[in-house]
Amino acid sequence: PRPLEFSTEVGQQMSYSLQDGSEIRLNTNSKVRVDFSDEQRVVYLQYGEAHFDVAKDADRPFVVYAGDGMVLAVGTAFNVQYEDSDSVNVIVSEGTVKVFSGVTQRNQEPLLLIDSGTRLPTLGNVPEAEGGEDYFREVVLEAGEAALYSQRRVVKEPIDEQVLLEELAWRDGILVFQGETLAQALAEISRYTNRELVIVDPAIRDTSVGGRFKTNDIDALADSLALGLNIQTQVGEGGRILFSAK
Repeated sequence: PRPLEFSTEVGQQMSYSLQDGSEIRLNTNSKVRVDFSDEQRVVYLQYGEAHFDVAKDADRPFVVYAGDGMVLAVGTAFNVQYEDSDSVNVIVSEGTVKVFSGVTQRNQEPLLLIDSGTRLPTLGNVPEAEGGEDYFREVVLEAGEAALYSQRRVVKEPIDEQVLLEELAWRDGILVFQGETLAQALAEISRYTNRELVIVDPAIRDTSVGGRFKTNDIDALADSLALGLNIQTQVGEGGRILFSAK
């Protein structure tokens, strides 16, 4: 079959059912290419964020390429976010996946190594100057674990159930903030709109934000944010939303 492409516009979220029974849900401003064969199921996340609910098929691994690495699964559920060109974030909500760094769409040799049962090389320890943690080219993630990978390393960490639910709330059109600064919150909200969000008064940049906000109405979201933080908003030139102190 010919490869399929699915994409969403800014502020849009869509779900797609694949021929094997798997499902992909795309977040705002995201694009994937799906290329299935008799041997493997390959998805290329070209940009954005996607959640994968993978149908079990032991004979055909499900592989997601994003940035400088890939995620390998058989039957599981996981989230991949590729917003930053230097790193990719993976969260597993069900089952087990393997995450590999230093693997790109143009270099599929690791798949051949996996099929032959050969492990990819690991980087081992890194110098104390870089934090003294263990970084590997390959990690196994179980449900409730996350990894951040770049070209040469994968950093793995556990996440508790509440954080997991918050990180995946976007699937229901919800953003959850728990103590982020206003500047951080607006950076995240900006992913869901083409309108510019501007903090006029530097004094409110570090104001702590908490709560659940719907992403489908940016004006209502901004009003709700302003009400909760006791600040004010107004619409400026070009539809920009300006945040300022009262």
